[in-house]
Amino acid sequence: MIKEFGEQMLFINPPVFLERVSKAFNERGYSFKAAPVFYDDYSVNSSKRLESYMKMDNDIHFWKDKFYENQKEFRIVITDLEIGEPLVINIGDIADISKQFKASEFFSDRFQLHLRK
Repeated sequence: MIKEFGEQMLFINPPVFLERVSKAFNERGYSFKAAPVFYDDYSVNSSKRLESYMKMDNDIHFWKDKFYENQKEFRIVITDLEIGEPLVINIGDIADISKQFKASEFFSDRFQLHLRK
């Protein structure tokens, strides 16, 4: 992972990050959906996945082959805008809800994460 993505990483408080993204999207009038990706065996035609595609609902953006299940991906999809270029939206400073780490420290046995009850 370090070879592919580099030594620096950013840990972000997910609920607060999503609140800030939601606020920025709402201010611009974008409709969106945010959800975890559904991982499915694409060698089998799942009825739920096929129904999603047939209905052309927003869930079609949240399906991915089971091969990628270890990614535990979460996606944010703008549902009322179709563009061919990247969309840049400034959500403001996130220094108060994030922490920068060296990836080698994060994945070492020296890193400890303490969670409140």
